[in-house]
Amino acid sequence: MEPARKGLLTGKYTPENPPQFTDLRSSDPLFHPENYKKTGELLSTLRKLGEKYNKTPAQIAINWLVKYSPE
Repeated sequence: MEPARKGLLTGKYTPENPPQFTDLRSSDPLFHPENYKKTGELLSTLRKLGEKYNKTPAQIAINWLVKYSPE
């Protein structure tokens, strides 16, 4: 699993700002409106941690992956 879920966990894409039609992500089920609801809580947590540590949500996700992935 890529740490930022194709940009979904970066906070760049939202139901109000989905990937553009010409973007390959626009047809990816990961970006279906229901999945925004499912990842909303996780993204909120990543944002809070990012504020605490002065990092972006993507940096928090990547750090977690590096630190806690099995070798």
